[in-house]
Amino acid sequence: MMETFSQSSCVSEEMIKSSVYWRTQTVKGRSVGCGPSDHNGESNSSPTIALASVVGPFRIPVISHFATCACLSDRKRYPSFFRTIPSDYYQSRALAQLVKYFGWTWVGIVRSRGDYGNSGIAAFEEAAKQEGVCIEYSEAILSTDPKEQFIKTLEVIKKGTARVVVAFVALGDFIPLLKVIAQHNITGLQWVGSESWITSRTLAETNEYSFLCGALGFAIANAKLVGLREFLVSVHPDQEPKNELLKEFWETTFQCSFRTTGSGACTGSEKLAELQNEYTDVSELRIANKVYTAVYAIAHTLHNVLNDLQSSTNSNTREQPTPQKMLAYMRNVRFTVKTSEEIFFDANGDPVARYDLVNWQPAGNVGLQFEHVGVYDSSLPSEKRLQVNHERVLWAGDTGQLPVSVCSESCPPGTRKAVLKGRPVCCYDCVPCAEGEINNETDSNDCFPCDLEYWSNESKDRCVSKVVEFLSYTELMGMVLCIFSFFGVLLTAVVSSLFYFHKETPILLLVVYGVDVPASAKSCRLLGQPALPQLAVQKDINIGAIFSFHKSALLKIQPFTSKPKPTTCGSFNSLRGFKYAQTLIFAIEEINNSTQLLPGVSLGYKIYDSCSSVPQTVLSGMSLMNGYEETLTDTSCSRPPAVHAIVGESNSSPTIALASLVGPFSIPVISHFATCACLSNRKRYPSFFRTIPSDYYQSRALAQLVKYFGWTWVGTVRSRGDYGNNGIAAFEEAAKQEGICIEYSEAILSTDPKEQLLKTLEVIKNGTARVVLAFVAVGDFVPLLNVIVQHNITGIQWVGSESWITYRTFAETKEYSFLSGAVGFAIANAKLVGLREFLVNVHPAQEPNNELLKEFWETVFQCSFRSNSSGPCTGSEKLAELQNEYTDVSELRIANKVYTAVYAIAHTLHNVLKDFRSSTNSSKGEWPTPQKVLEYMRDVKFTVKTGEEIFFDSSGDPAARYDLINWQPAKDGSLQFKHVGVYDSSLSSKQCLQVIQEHMIWAGNSGQISHFATCACLSNRKRYSSFFRTVPSDYYQSRALAQLVKHFGWTWVGTVRSRSDYGNNGIAAFEEAAKQEGICIEYSEAIFKTDPQEQFLKTVEVIKKGTARVVLAFIALGDLVPLLKVIVQHNITGLQWVGSESWITSRSLAETKEFSFLSGAVGFAIANANLVDLRQFLVNVHPDQEPNNELLKEFWETTFQCSFRASGSGGCTGSEKLAELQNEYTDVSELRITNKVYTAVYAIAQTLHNILKDLKCFTNSSNREQPTPQTVLEYMGGVKFTVKTGEEIFFDATGDPVARYDLVNWQPAGNEGLHFKHVGFYDSSLSSEQRLHINKEEVLWAGNSGQFPVSVCSVSCLPGTRKAMQKGRPVCCYDCIPCAEGEISNGTEAVGGQAFVCSSPKVPVCGLYTHISTPPPPKESSAPQQGHRVGRGGAARPTSQASTPKNTRKTAKRP
Repeated sequence: MMETFSQSSCVSEEMIKSSVYWRTQTVKGRSVGCGPSDHNGESNSSPTIALASVVGPFRIPVISHFATCACLSDRKRYPSFFRTIPSDYYQSRALAQLVKYFGWTWVGIVRSRGDYGNSGIAAFEEAAKQEGVCIEYSEAILSTDPKEQFIKTLEVIKKGTARVVVAFVALGDFIPLLKVIAQHNITGLQWVGSESWITSRTLAETNEYSFLCGALGFAIANAKLVGLREFLVSVHPDQEPKNELLKEFWETTFQCSFRTTGSGACTGSEKLAELQNEYTDVSELRIANKVYTAVYAIAHTLHNVLNDLQSSTNSNTREQPTPQKMLAYMRNVRFTVKTSEEIFFDANGDPVARYDLVNWQPAGNVGLQFEHVGVYDSSLPSEKRLQVNHERVLWAGDTGQLPVSVCSESCPPGTRKAVLKGRPVCCYDCVPCAEGEINNETDSNDCFPCDLEYWSNESKDRCVSKVVEFLSYTELMGMVLCIFSFFGVLLTAVVSSLFYFHKETPILLLVVYGVDVPASAKSCRLLGQPALPQLAVQKDINIGAIFSFHKSALLKIQPFTSKPKPTTCGSFNSLRGFKYAQTLIFAIEEINNSTQLLPGVSLGYKIYDSCSSVPQTVLSGMSLMNGYEETLTDTSCSRPPAVHAIVGESNSSPTIALASLVGPFSIPVISHFATCACLSNRKRYPSFFRTIPSDYYQSRALAQLVKYFGWTWVGTVRSRGDYGNNGIAAFEEAAKQEGICIEYSEAILSTDPKEQLLKTLEVIKNGTARVVLAFVAVGDFVPLLNVIVQHNITGIQWVGSESWITYRTFAETKEYSFLSGAVGFAIANAKLVGLREFLVNVHPAQEPNNELLKEFWETVFQCSFRSNSSGPCTGSEKLAELQNEYTDVSELRIANKVYTAVYAIAHTLHNVLKDFRSSTNSSKGEWPTPQKVLEYMRDVKFTVKTGEEIFFDSSGDPAARYDLINWQPAKDGSLQFKHVGVYDSSLSSKQCLQVIQEHMIWAGNSGQISHFATCACLSNRKRYSSFFRTVPSDYYQSRALAQLVKHFGWTWVGTVRSRSDYGNNGIAAFEEAAKQEGICIEYSEAIFKTDPQEQFLKTVEVIKKGTARVVLAFIALGDLVPLLKVIVQHNITGLQWVGSESWITSRSLAETKEFSFLSGAVGFAIANANLVDLRQFLVNVHPDQEPNNELLKEFWETTFQCSFRASGSGGCTGSEKLAELQNEYTDVSELRITNKVYTAVYAIAQTLHNILKDLKCFTNSSNREQPTPQTVLEYMGGVKFTVKTGEEIFFDATGDPVARYDLVNWQPAGNEGLHFKHVGFYDSSLSSEQRLHINKEEVLWAGNSGQFPVSVCSVSCLPGTRKAMQKGRPVCCYDCIPCAEGEISNGTEAVGGQAFVCSSPKVPVCGLYTHISTPPPPKESSAPQQGHRVGRGGAARPTSQASTPKNTRKTAKRP
């Protein structure tokens, strides 16, 4: 059981008597308990959130009297939290209802920038939106904000048009803003306040804040606690002589001291009853009452627990209840306190929300008073919750006139509201209704048309009868109408005559008269060319199929004036489609030869060509339903369809058309390759099934894959069709749930002009996302890939959908090698025994009249049956000798889905026929209808020869199983598909995705080894699995810097960083390590070289105002230079700079005399090395070595300031000598980074050496096989060698080397600026206590002195004192408080050491104390002495004042 009062906790009667005091008093300028600034939800909510989080897991009840944050109602996060004060959720809704009640639909908001304000306003905005209230602006403030921030907020309020301001703000945050408002004399605003300040007497009694007159707001309901005042005034220090809190309270209240004698001493005879202050005032017990009810809640809970324990144990020995038992009972506690208020908690631990509506009204000369003008009770029905007494409300400006705060005035009748573009819905124009329309309501969104016989009046608010005007025959319009009427009558007479003279024709006899006609007249002939199957065999039961064999159909716009010509397709171009058709035939023949499946029944097939066209697919579907006879009789429409099921089509859009066409006739359609998630809609496609998973699952799998690798910023490219649109829509929805953001989404189509593709390419190039998801069909992707090849776009990580991720044509096209590293999900592969033999046995001689077979043969062998010249087809060609997309059976992902589709139909027919024959005893010639097949197909379940279990869910979808494919280089230079994982939707969410990351490669094919990229983020193996480096990670540098700072006792530092990955990640790691080391950071500034001058000036101001004397600059050299120039201009010296490796060995800085203030800087640099013969190699470089190399020429021209393009003076002769120069290029004294390039090359060489050695041993061949980049990557992880410099090189599991740094100190070098002095080292391979080694004698500090700098927030506390943390400051900032009577402390906090707390003399601390029977009395001294006072900044400054006896404390007197 815990009742929290800021710094003190207890459960007793003193809770009540001290609650008000703790919230109001201050001693010596520091808060005792909760100071005045803590009268708010923020000050109580934030600490309570921390407390509830800590004790929640232990199931210890926490009951708060003043923490109102709605976030605390989250039972998952705070399972043991309760409160007696209503949640801000209710207050926010009450405020929204109040604002709406008075018609204020246009308001401004000011909130505290904390848990209280943010959560409260978030709930208010949500409720306001529901109430139709618009928010003009929302400003956030904090008490510690600079004055400029408050002025900025004031400007927003002044410029705003809203006359009502909702201030959901903590009292401490509100006061600075009110002061600024008072200074600028801003009046006339109607303030609406939250409970944290709406009953603050401090504000109400301050005359400067009189502009708050008229403020409205909800306050916690008041109460009267009988006997409380008597209890409060009876408090006296004599009741507990050793209670320091009571003494402090007494001293503060009566402005006296128990530690002095004579004038100003406390006698104990003072009387609280004679005082009138916030402590003794019991007229406002709103929060105190919540303390009171909290205690009673605990007491009633205990009462119930003990009653049950006693009755269950039947023992006189009372068992003590556990906090967990208390928690269980507290959830159901219900009681009524003496104030008649019923107390209970809901499921979230919240009480019923009851508020008083308070209005600030003048009270004579004593400021403002609180007038009770209404109530809000959440337990009542919504329409009765808010009750307001209008007559008693006084508005802003001391008037009785209700303020108006709207964005736009109401629209009168006869007009409608037209919302202003880009503005909230409350801002609109009033547009007059159009002619013939009216509106008789105020603020209507629409005008309504009058009836046909009526017209709108002039004001457009009423419909009036139209004036009837008659047309005369003599007028022109009358004559025209008569002529047309006569012509219509004449035309009708002519048609009637024709019918009469041809009444004996068969059609009129049948249609008009219903007379039977001869049979010869009943038949109709098909006038057009019927669609014929490309491949067909008629059997007992036939299966229809539609595949694409030719290019898209050449569609023409029909003029409907002549007979339409038959639809023509393009040339044969789909070996894949032909392979699917042959797989279907293979499966049918396999079934026909089976004695187990469909015994005695033969399956036939009719296979149509869709030409990748929707119209052709529809035509083929109609032919499969109706047949293709040239003559149709009266029985044609009543006979069964030509097929019992249809397999196809290969694309989503044609399949959607096919499923829509045959669905109403209940003919099953089962697709092998249509993945659009839209096809799972059973209402639209009731007869559709598929053996391939829906894109719904693929999209979710892709989102999960992208999230798995930490890619939260991606671009997408999709096909502009059903496949791409629906797929990306599902991906975006799943990505949103996974926290993935999409930078751009481009749509393409194969028929797009090149300009459109170039536009898409520009979007990809200009984007910052390095991962692109291509949810695109193969045909649509090819044109974009060709454009990418032309523009040489590389380095992108492609993520593919199943339509192209296993497309061999792409993989075998060397121009598309930039797709190396692509990943994506493919349909699970399978092996179909006997399929290849079947495929290669296909021959045109099997069906001599089949044109499709001939086209296939001509395409495969590049010959012709129509030509006798070069290249004729002989028929002796052999498919078995070819290796192409048709004969290749290593990738049967989609072909297997055709195979399983046929078997699904067969198993369905088997089940139907089994039940059909047993129930009807019918003859063999009767077959079930397609409708019966559809009914049985929903429940079919079987296992094919590949071991895969096939069944359909309620949407006709199978289980989603995918292979994760990675494109990797093959030995012949093309790309191959590597299986690197699986996705199975039937498994749990945590197990459905499984990735073998070790087998993967990324864009760029191979590993990358860096010599200078130090960002700790690159150690993430999930995101950068092929990355290595020879330079240490900033993770180690950050920890080394923290250890260095701690070593010198600098516990109070400022930081400046680059606003980039380098600076952000580096400082983040430093802050984490610093926290562990007990180091506090005063400020953290971020800069970038392109920042305006004002930003650098602001950073310099922060450094100047800071008290930290040590500044850590984790910053890139380019970002540091502009800051240093500003520091030079402002002559900032005396700071101890600590640098990161990026600039700590920069000669350009060290040799610049203006930057001499950096003298004494320390920091870690990459370990130096000596590379023998490197200088000789460098100075031997010459453009003549490679005459065509432009880079060498540019280098030479830059170095010698000459030109190869000019002759005479200024021309490069080639006789210049690098050996005579001394510059950054020829200088080999600092080879820190150069050595990392050197070791990187050796790391690659050693890796290749190990690979080739193993390859030679494995193959035993003299022909050396070239290792793949993947092999190099695999071996590089285990490489280990020693370079000539003696350094051992190897990589850890994250690709990082051992971190070794030199500790460098900047020291004067005569007239040459500064030089780098090696004063220590850091080696991460050593034990923690040995990693950092420093030669302190050689270190020179800031100011060129040997004096050790001190940078602490507070100096060490002397023996006889203890540390008292300064409220709202870091742990390094504290006051030194003398120990209380009877307590000692004989330990001193040494630099970098540990502080000892005060302890009773009988209890030793760290073994240092012994028993003391009687504490010695304090010594008095009347003589002035030189004392020291501890303050900010760590320096002890002398004071000239009367000393305070040792082991006592000083009490400040109020002025």
